[in-house]
Amino acid sequence: MLFTVFTCSAQSEHSITQLHKNLNLIDSAFQLGDTERFNKVFPLEKVQDFYKTLIAKKFTRKLGAHKTIKIYPDSAFVLLSGTALYGNFGDETSFSTNYSGIYKFHYINGSWTITDRISIDRMNKIKKQNLSLDVEPGRGIKVSDTLLLDVRDQLGFR
Repeated sequence: MLFTVFTCSAQSEHSITQLHKNLNLIDSAFQLGDTERFNKVFPLEKVQDFYKTLIAKKFTRKLGAHKTIKIYPDSAFVLLSGTALYGNFGDETSFSTNYSGIYKFHYINGSWTITDRISIDRMNKIKKQNLSLDVEPGRGIKVSDTLLLDVRDQLGFR
C-alpha cells in the first residue's frame, strides 16, 4: 500500500513538472515572435490569430507571469498573461485580453495540452464613466475615475 501511494505521488510530481515545462515553452514562444513555434504549443485558433496579428504589426510583446490556479490529475487551470505594447496604454490592455486569461489544460497521453479558454467578464458593461482632474500647480494632480458597472457575468467583473 505504501509503495502504491509513493508511486502515485511521484507520477503527480512528474506531471506537475511537465506542466511547468509546457508553460515555459508557451512563455518562450510568446516572446520569440515565431508564429509557427507559437502555434505548436498553443493550439487555440483565436489566440493563434491574435498572435499572428501581433507579429504582423510588429508590436512589442511583454510577457506577464503565469500562475497555476488548480491542478487535478487530468486537468489544470492556468492564468497566462502577456501584453502587446504599441503606445496606447488603454487600448493595449484591452487588446491584450485576447491572450491574457484563464486556460484549461488536459493531461493527455503523458502531455499537457491547452484545450479551452475560460471566458470571464464578457457579459459585463461599463454603463457610465466620470473622469475628473484637479491640477494643483507645484503640488500635483488629483485624478478621479468613477464607473457605473452593469455586472452580469457569473464570475464578476475584472
